[in-house]
Amino acid sequence: MVTIKFNGQEFTSKFPNTIVESAAEAGIDIPYGCLSGSCHACEVLDVKSGNLLLACCTIPTEDMEIKRF
Repeated sequence: MVTIKFNGQEFTSKFPNTIVESAAEAGIDIPYGCLSGSCHACEVLDVKSGNLLLACCTIPTEDMEIKRF
């Protein structure tokens, strides 16, 4: 299990769940469309690295902090 912070809310994720799957289990809505990464509807910002991530196909790492823009 890893902990993720999304727009200030913390939730946990079980491997190999994606960010979108884990957020949904925690009752947090991250919009998505295709679940394959091609529509980019689920794009989030990794606060620590500054990289844009596709939440529907990214497996989170420990203490990840992400936000929607």
